[in-house]
Amino acid sequence: MARGTRFDAIRAVEACYQGGEDDRAWLSSILETLAPLDAGPGFFGQIYRLSPDGSRVVEEEAVAGALTLAQFRQMVRQSERFARHAPAEATRLLWAPTPPVEYVGRRIARGRGLLAHQRSLLRHLGVGDALGIFGSGPDGGTVLISSALPTGEERLPARTLHQLTLFAAHLGASLRLRRALRGERPGPSPGAPLEAVLDPRGRVLDAEGGARPEQARRSLADAVRRMERARGPLRRVDPEEALGLWRGLVEGRWSLVDQCDSDGKRYLLARRNSPGVADPRRLTERQRSVLAFAAMGYQNKLIGYQLGLSPSAVSSHLEAARRKLGCVSRAELMRRFGPLLGGAGPV
Repeated sequence: MARGTRFDAIRAVEACYQGGEDDRAWLSSILETLAPLDAGPGFFGQIYRLSPDGSRVVEEEAVAGALTLAQFRQMVRQSERFARHAPAEATRLLWAPTPPVEYVGRRIARGRGLLAHQRSLLRHLGVGDALGIFGSGPDGGTVLISSALPTGEERLPARTLHQLTLFAAHLGASLRLRRALRGERPGPSPGAPLEAVLDPRGRVLDAEGGARPEQARRSLADAVRRMERARGPLRRVDPEEALGLWRGLVEGRWSLVDQCDSDGKRYLLARRNSPGVADPRRLTERQRSVLAFAAMGYQNKLIGYQLGLSPSAVSSHLEAARRKLGCVSRAELMRRFGPLLGGAGPV
């Protein structure tokens, strides 16, 4: 499928929440949904963890389109060789998950002392530029999806980059959910417990745990109806509005996942998927999650989309955290909280 074919952003989001335990097959299915944006070389996907010193632990990788896995690995080796000879912050800057969507050329140009190395890197890669889409969370796990941009090829328009930014929120949430379902979730509450079952009309058929209170049930029902509207004709008429309806989480707690029974009936499962964040004492779970994404470098509006909260709620949680931790400003709050995130913090 060549660039110019209509990109279905909702289809890309749907792919995030599908697939079994095989991460390579999961990545490949997501890459296929991005094919309409391919300028020719193809897409690659990689799951990795970024440590505080900038080194990466790669867990899985996949390619789609004309790009082969061998070619992709060669490109990675070239970029890493470049980073060894660049200023110390280069490696971390190249692979840091914020901002969630960015071209390599612009990313390198932001780094102190890196501008002189920009042309050298791109020349080694044999391309004009490369797009990076980072799905990440406070636990440091990251999904990177990228595609090379041939010399002379135009960058994607701002509207499409915005759609990909919202898509990246689902990419990060779905990676966290997959790990939780495999029992890889850190902390005292591993797993992604099922707390509610709803039908596609938003009717709550069963609820337990945090989903039992009336307000939680209403939030989940509303989220299902918004999600179903996003998956309807609106996805073609106004993809940005559709993406806006389908948030990364519901109330900062739940991911909604499709399941069909043996009779073909479809249900929406609400699984607990709040970001696992180390505890500065006295903060609530919601305050910790908001603060973690803020420390990663996200602005309030995007934090709200990630967690399914309003921007005003995000501001309120940050202000409450600031007061509890005795910080005089947001900048001080970020400095004190950032080290708790390990490799996930901002550059």
